[in-house]
Amino acid sequence: MALNELLAHMEEQGGRWVVTSTLDAMGESKYGTHRIPICEGEAVLIAGVYQCAANGIEVCLRNVKAAEYEAYVQTLWSDGWVKYTENTISDNRFIICTNCEGKMLCLGYYPTLEGGTLRLVSVPTGYLPATSVMPYTRVTDTTFTQIKREAVEINSAPGMSYIMQLADASFIVVDGGPANA
Repeated sequence: MALNELLAHMEEQGGRWVVTSTLDAMGESKYGTHRIPICEGEAVLIAGVYQCAANGIEVCLRNVKAAEYEAYVQTLWSDGWVKYTENTISDNRFIICTNCEGKMLCLGYYPTLEGGTLRLVSVPTGYLPATSVMPYTRVTDTTFTQIKREAVEINSAPGMSYIMQLADASFIVVDGGPANA
């Protein structure tokens, strides 16, 4: 289902849009369709749908109760998604799963007083992280540096560009900020 079909599955309630019917799939970007089952719940709100990564899509849901999140995970398994890895940090839960269409779905569930936020990110499986630590030789201390950048006219934001040097002397570069900067 393309993003422009999303409203057919929603209705306004008290000034907010809520999902009112089952969504089998949603999300379309210039890189193709991203089939993402939507978490159903009593007061689940779609807070945003964003293009992310080089060819992915993110759906942010709010007011997701813990039981609704658990039911959603079971829906993924019955829809053919397969768990790649899982982690819990404090009460926050993270799952990465894959499907036979060559997609990866990353779930991040963050409990809040309002019920919880669930972020769903769909990208091609080429971006799968390693599930074990690869052997390396330590040659330096790990460092983390934020690149200074002057504020831009778009939103006066200084950007989010970072360079991390790892203990094996390799680098990770995060090139963030506005698209035209």
